[in-house]
Amino acid sequence: MEVQPLITLYGIKRCSTSSKGEKALKEAGIPYEFVDIRTISPSVEALRQALGRVDKIKKIVNTSGQIYRKEHLKDKLDQMSEEEVLDLLHQEGRLVKRPFITDGTMSTAGASEENLKFWIERGH
Repeated sequence: MEVQPLITLYGIKRCSTSSKGEKALKEAGIPYEFVDIRTISPSVEALRQALGRVDKIKKIVNTSGQIYRKEHLKDKLDQMSEEEVLDLLHQEGRLVKRPFITDGTMSTAGASEENLKFWIERGH
């Protein structure tokens, strides 16, 4: 029998989108590990996996957060290489769109219905 990798949900406990992700996984009976994204960021490889599922890098970036505004990233992201952005997200987890969910082979960023459905249908 093949063992499915454990799902890790990176988020912040008092974040509404992180809570939405947790609720969806719990209701589907899918076990997961919660990691506070402020202390441990997703790996660059996991971030790259999430990027592969979307059409632009801003879809995995928390564009409504304080750091995004404070660092004027709206103006800077387009001039940065993909690797530079992925490294920045890895260095500063609060810049990653939440919840960030990964099983080590696939990753998603954000609590869109499509992302949550992906994990429920994957049925860990």
